[in-house]
Amino acid sequence: MLITVNLKDIIVDPKRTVDLTTLSREEAIELIQKSYGFLASATRVEIEGDMAFISFDEKKGQQIEDEAGKLYNRGVKKGESGEYESAVKLFERALQILPIHKDARRNLAMAHLEMGKKEEAKNHLIESVRLDPTDVWAWVLLGNIYAKHEDDLQTGARFYQKAYEINPNDPYLLTNYAAV
Repeated sequence: MLITVNLKDIIVDPKRTVDLTTLSREEAIELIQKSYGFLASATRVEIEGDMAFISFDEKKGQQIEDEAGKLYNRGVKKGESGEYESAVKLFERALQILPIHKDARRNLAMAHLEMGKKEEAKNHLIESVRLDPTDVWAWVLLGNIYAKHEDDLQTGARFYQKAYEINPNDPYLLTNYAAV
């Protein structure tokens, strides 16, 4: 598995922008490896120009994906019925099987937020955008947490702006961004 991310899109610190291009190659690689520590299978980080290439030793196989998918779907149903603790457990089990399951990670964050666990929600959303910097919903949810739950409009606006750059026509994003 290979993730290619522009260095400017890597969140090292959610409260402030860290320009990885101003650091030495070794420092940037070390920060990236720490940032992706939630994936224990991370094997290598390479930097070429303004891009980071993060490779993972990820077991592939339809059986693994199917098992994680079943747990994820059960978690979604639990979350929809308001059983957030059960949903969290199912999403966590899905991620143990398939750590790169971005939908399970984002929904895990939403379940934590519904249970009032903002820090856990933020951490999982940051992991989500590390896995997929084009995940508009993860950026919007991060913006919502900072703007609406923590009254940090500046950080919230930064995350909304990132989502806007990806999809400027998303009505949910535009409504939230306009409120800031």
